[in-house]
Amino acid sequence: VLPKTFDDAMGIATISKSIAENGIAGIYFNNRWGAPETASLIDYPYIDLLLAGMIVFVNLFTSNGICTAYIVYLLGFPLTAASMYFLLSYLNINRVTKIVISIIYAVSPFHFLRGIGHLALSNYFTLPLGIYLSFIILDYKKWKESKIRYCAYACAVLLGLGSAYYAFFVSVILGIALV
Repeated sequence: VLPKTFDDAMGIATISKSIAENGIAGIYFNNRWGAPETASLIDYPYIDLLLAGMIVFVNLFTSNGICTAYIVYLLGFPLTAASMYFLLSYLNINRVTKIVISIIYAVSPFHFLRGIGHLALSNYFTLPLGIYLSFIILDYKKWKESKIRYCAYACAVLLGLGSAYYAFFVSVILGIALV
């Protein structure tokens, strides 16, 4: 059952089904959409590649579009908690505090309000990764450590593949850190 309050839920379920039928190209092309030819969503900025990758991964286990959308939504909770835990680990905060803050961040009302209807906004686990990058910029001495550098590269790639909505906010934070 899809929530009636959000219009994007049907679109996510449809794209999930399209990816299940057509592979990763199902993000942009579907034989069942559009008439008289195949629909093309190349110029329609609807889905980010990180979300599409999550849908492809979940589609390995199920081909039901609605089930896939709900599983991707539920995966957002541990991913968000893990990314916040990663950020707090960099800041050398004690373990219990890291766990509590990570759980509170993951189950914030924003996550529940956006829900499956705005799945691209529900996956806000890239924000702590962007803040991690800003701390790396502020503490340039740590950049020379290869472990820190590779983590920063991975965070930058995830941010680039993720939603442009959150990438904009991260770019503002990075700009402030650079100044």
